[in-house]
Amino acid sequence: MTLQSLTPLASSAAVLWPHPEGSGVADAMIKTGDGFLIFGTQHMITGNIASANGGFGLAPGHSGLGFAVGGTGHLLTTNAASTNEAMGFFLSGTGHTVTGNATIGNQGFGMHIGSGGNATISKNNFYGNNIVADPNTGLTNCGLRNASGGSITATDNFWEAASGPDPDPADDICDDAGTGSTTVSVPFATKEFKIKLP
Repeated sequence: MTLQSLTPLASSAAVLWPHPEGSGVADAMIKTGDGFLIFGTQHMITGNIASANGGFGLAPGHSGLGFAVGGTGHLLTTNAASTNEAMGFFLSGTGHTVTGNATIGNQGFGMHIGSGGNATISKNNFYGNNIVADPNTGLTNCGLRNASGGSITATDNFWEAASGPDPDPADDICDDAGTGSTTVSVPFATKEFKIKLP
């Protein structure tokens, strides 16, 4: 299923999940504190904007997310997460491809790979994320937080500065210490990608 060209603003949400029979997916708009919640297998999420989401959310600790992605093998392309009260993108599950997106000015991490998660991340723009210290870790300025416990490939992304991921003014990469989380980010893009959004 393709979820395309929706714009949940200020606490709207689009949700995909497998039907109980496992024969397809459901597509619904509901009022929550999160933008898009994607579960199941091999969905394409393209041309969507999640902006200024906040509020009570569907689950504790997930209020104000732009995109929350679980399941396996999803493709996220040409989406934007901006000025959300939490993370721009939260990825759990495995085999996701995240390419050609923008995560800008989110209070939490620009993108967070959860424990056991796996994704290939390329050709994305990371700007001004994690402007508020994370209440659980104290981390700031993390364009990408890798808490997967494994290696993530995040090459050919733009990190707000031609010098690549680094402390301000760039967005940085934050690998969780002591978990085996590592992120490969070289080579990185030295200028931002032009991402055509709806």
